Amino acid sequence: MPATATRPNPANAEDHIKELTRQLQRQIDEIIAGIRANANNLTLVQRFQHVYAASGQDRSVLRLLLEWYSMEGLSDDMRGSLLAVLLDALRNDAELINPRCFNLNTDDPYFATIYRGPKHYLDYAIENVRLVARLQQDNFTVNSSPKFIIAIPKSGSSLLGICLGNMVKLSHGFELDENPFAWRGYPSWWDVGTQQDWDLRPEIAADPLFTQYPGGVYKGHIAPTPKNVAVLELYKHCRYVLLARDPRDQLAAAFCMRLKTDCQKEDCAPTVLTAHQVHEAIGRAINDGSLLESLTFMSKWLSLQDPRKSILVTYEQIIRNPLDVLQQMSQLFDMHLEYHKLAEIYDYATPVTNKETGLNSIGHDPTIYPLGWTGHVGIYRKYFSDRNIEDFNQVFKAFCRTTPWGKLLRNLYPDLPK
Repeated sequence: MPATATRPNPANAEDHIKELTRQLQRQIDEIIAGIRANANNLTLVQRFQHVYAASGQDRSVLRLLLEWYSMEGLSDDMRGSLLAVLLDALRNDAELINPRCFNLNTDDPYFATIYRGPKHYLDYAIENVRLVARLQQDNFTVNSSPKFIIAIPKSGSSLLGICLGNMVKLSHGFELDENPFAWRGYPSWWDVGTQQDWDLRPEIAADPLFTQYPGGVYKGHIAPTPKNVAVLELYKHCRYVLLARDPRDQLAAAFCMRLKTDCQKEDCAPTVLTAHQVHEAIGRAINDGSLLESLTFMSKWLSLQDPRKSILVTYEQIIRNPLDVLQQMSQLFDMHLEYHKLAEIYDYATPVTNKETGLNSIGHDPTIYPLGWTGHVGIYRKYFSDRNIEDFNQVFKAFCRTTPWGKLLRNLYPDLPK
């Protein structure tokens, strides 16, 4: 006898829906009772999110969230958490922000161009609220917090940025040849600001780079200002590497970098400067404030560095013992990679560097390095004339007399003038 298909009983289905509705209402009533007992109970937020999803994002349930958010006496933690849920609901509920409600033709090409602005700011606000909630709830770890490399220009920061980025990649299970630059931290706001906007922003972890790659690397010439220090303190579990270099070598290397960038900007024919021209240019850099700026950057950071959450690395250490530096960084950021892995990372990050001499292949270009490659330790001896050395010594001594930070730099480089 053929089996007969079982038809659903409409009455049973209706009873089932009614029972689900009763269960949902019971959960809502329990949440309301919990709010009345303690509106600052953070565990209620997760329960509300579950009920809201189970209700099919019912508007009456959302109304409860709005009433809860508007209550007096909420803590900052609770208000931030509720706002994060509320903004999520606004973004996901198309009817609440449906452009057609305003009689807008979304097919019009002008609409897409203009709509990007409001959408960008709404998304930006939501990510920032989520970030505040994460900070308030202390959801960051050493691994998920942004990782910073703070460095004076021409001190090896790009090399360390590539190395640290690849260390993060390996610790997340990626391979070295899988888009290494996705892990190098360059802030997305460069596109809307100047190329030298190195200032930290409190919402840095809401940057798309860090939301896509939690625990990504930000390498920058970050000024030693109270604001930037406060941002580093805001992320309680963040760690950073402070990078310094002998200010004489740094000055020579920065001079050669300007030769390179100036030539690229002006699309000029390559020329090789004479030693006399180099010495004159170095003299101007010593006396026009460039030297004072770099001395202030390095020495002030030495005074502000928090040894509990950072390490100090010098360019000279990178050149002489690169793997030891990488090992320190691995420990600082709780990655603890094996030594042979660090060696692979360093080899990968320095494909054009002679591992015996340390010479970069580009260092043979005399239009960029007229008196020799500036990656060598003590290279200033080739770039400074006797007069340059005298001028440097006078400026450095004056700096030490008029600021409280000069002695820290001299402790790091004892052969600087006293």
